[in-house]
Amino acid sequence: MKTLTKQSIFFEILKYIFFFFLFVVLQFAQINGLRPFAFGMLFALVWCNQKIFVVAPMYVATSLIVSFQLQDFLCAICTVFVFVLFFALHYKFKKPLNKIFIGLYAFLSQALFFYFNTYSLDAFLNAVCHLVIGLVCMYAYLFFMQSLLLRGLRRKYSVDEMLCAGVLFLALGAGIESLPYFYVSKAIFVFLALVLSFVFSTSSSLSFSLLLGVGSLFSSMEYNTFLFLTLLAIVLCLTKNSLPIFAVLGAIFVDCFENFYFFSTFEPLLFLPTVIAGLLFLILSKKTLKKIKVFVIAENEDFSARFFINKSKEKLSKKLLDTSNLFLAMQNTFVSMTKTGISPTQAVSFVSKEAKKQICVSCPKFDVCFKNHQGFEAELQTLSALALSRGNLGMFDLPSNLGANCLKSKLFVQRINAI
Repeated sequence: MKTLTKQSIFFEILKYIFFFFLFVVLQFAQINGLRPFAFGMLFALVWCNQKIFVVAPMYVATSLIVSFQLQDFLCAICTVFVFVLFFALHYKFKKPLNKIFIGLYAFLSQALFFYFNTYSLDAFLNAVCHLVIGLVCMYAYLFFMQSLLLRGLRRKYSVDEMLCAGVLFLALGAGIESLPYFYVSKAIFVFLALVLSFVFSTSSSLSFSLLLGVGSLFSSMEYNTFLFLTLLAIVLCLTKNSLPIFAVLGAIFVDCFENFYFFSTFEPLLFLPTVIAGLLFLILSKKTLKKIKVFVIAENEDFSARFFINKSKEKLSKKLLDTSNLFLAMQNTFVSMTKTGISPTQAVSFVSKEAKKQICVSCPKFDVCFKNHQGFEAELQTLSALALSRGNLGMFDLPSNLGANCLKSKLFVQRINAI
């Protein structure tokens, strides 16, 4: 049993705060009235071995934060109920979940949503788009979150994993832009861009910041936030290897430049979210962010080591099973010989004749081996006796004459072992 330390408790609390933030933002995320981005995160987190009795209530609670309408609440309850039901059945019958089952249960969990949207053709088509986009996002979340929780932040991600991460950041951009207060949205955008520049490489942080901007553009159909995040991402790339204060000053400069140059306005409140996000980043950057980064890496390295050890155990167990089947076949052979009353001398003769019939007769050197060199017959008898006594032969067991002249020595050993 794993010992709980202050550090591990801190990480668990921080992890579920992060999950709660993801659910809130994804519940708000909408593009052209569609909100298909949240339910996939529930399935993805459970697939990544997160506690379903924690993330399922979290999903329902965050749906209430976004909307108090009874229809939306019932759809959230239906999503959780269907998934928990099938998850409990898998747990009871000890059947592991796989990605096909996850997709099927995600599809079935939206049954009530479909029922509420069958009153017209347009509503039905919107429901189909909701489901398709939601399933695509679910699998993208699943692959990226699995890699994040398994491998941590230190290792380099593959192209597929980065594309899945891009889908997540696109949805996050749409969700943050859809938050009810503009100043809160702007502060979160600035803080995320600063954190991304601290945690990820230059190219990754630039790409993710741009995807946040694209998500906001799709959600609001206005280019203000997209332009701001594009300029901010470029400046943060230039200040990545400098002190954190320069990154914060760069963010404030971008905010001032955008407002003066593009919009010709000066309102102190417009700069307040950027200043607050920058101060929060400065408070966290030296101590807490490094602590989180290092601890996440350590936790994931431990999990990763256990994952690969379990994989090695699985491969070893398969090899042992194959070996046991070989010994079982040998046992059945000897039992059948005993029951039919075959003596050891007869068994040796039987094995040698079978090997000769299956391999040697069709060989072009048959006459050379068995007619011109009488010693091959005796060597075959000796090899058969050795196979019966030891149960298995190797290439090193071949007599020197047989090993040097036989064209099918490897197949020869395999067939004798099979007989």
